Amino acid sequence: MPHSHGGGSSGGFGGGSGGGSFRSGGSASGPKYSKNRPFPGAHRYYYINPLGARCYFYYAGVPQRKTMASVLVPLIIALLVVIIISTVLLATIFPRKLSASRCKYNGTLVDDPDDFFSETDEQTLKASLTAFYKKTGIEPYVYAFDTKRMSELETVGKYLSADLLEAYAYDKYLDLFDDEGHYLIVIAFETDSNGTIAEWMWIDMAGDNTDRIIDDYDFIKFQKNMNHNFDAKEMSKAVAVSKAFDESTKTVMKINSVDMFSIGIALVVIVFLFIMIIYSLVKSVQQVKEFNAYCDYRDKNGGKDFIEGEDSGTVNHGTINSDTRNTEPDSMNNDSESSGSDLFD
Repeated sequence: MPHSHGGGSSGGFGGGSGGGSFRSGGSASGPKYSKNRPFPGAHRYYYINPLGARCYFYYAGVPQRKTMASVLVPLIIALLVVIIISTVLLATIFPRKLSASRCKYNGTLVDDPDDFFSETDEQTLKASLTAFYKKTGIEPYVYAFDTKRMSELETVGKYLSADLLEAYAYDKYLDLFDDEGHYLIVIAFETDSNGTIAEWMWIDMAGDNTDRIIDDYDFIKFQKNMNHNFDAKEMSKAVAVSKAFDESTKTVMKINSVDMFSIGIALVVIVFLFIMIIYSLVKSVQQVKEFNAYCDYRDKNGGKDFIEGEDSGTVNHGTINSDTRNTEPDSMNNDSESSGSDLFD
């Protein structure tokens, strides 16, 4: 539904802004594995590789044979998810021109039933609004009127408030448009007995599809320009609006400092997640190779697990066996431990 960012008045009127946050998290499961570092609850397994070297690793469970696909597929899926989320996140930050299907072009641009704008000034304003539409795909519409036209004022003592004008602008948007791609500016003028503008108040009403282009940062700049121009005595009100749109057209599709900060944060998070997944991928491949080599050695030597430091020398799936040391070659029993691996004689 259409919504307002704010507006301005000769008495002072401001807008607001909002923001959001996100959280992310993760968890890991399964027995812990380490190539070189012991940790609580781990056994130090060993096996003899084809070159005759004794290889060690630490594991908190019983090593089982694994396929590469069993560990690679989940990590590759996680990597793809990060890439997809990153693409979507960055796409929401970079402004893109609104497609014609999301904003049905009306072509009126300016509605001034009480003739506050001269014909020349109105043509100038229309040119500025057209340029804004061509740049953004958002069709602006300026409606200027005398407050005497507002029947709602009869119930509030002829006092125009910001809330009343916002409600009026909301209804006006729904009357004019059946999409969420327009940007309506409603300007209320109060005149004195001579028909001269004594007070003014304006407010915007934007369709939801405009938010990726006209964000809070862009509106604040537009709001400042509108209020500054309206206060300039030498400038007609139509030209005031025209110049405010001209300034917005120059910058509205550019990446601002707020966007750059968001992009920087997003890239840091993306790179961190990417590195973590790649690191897990490398570790998982190493673990699969280690386990499969260990299982090959175990199967060739009676199918019993080899754990360094057990009294019997080996255990079978966590159960200590008293007669398994003899299943190893005699030379293994005389092997001395080195920092990571010892040659098997």
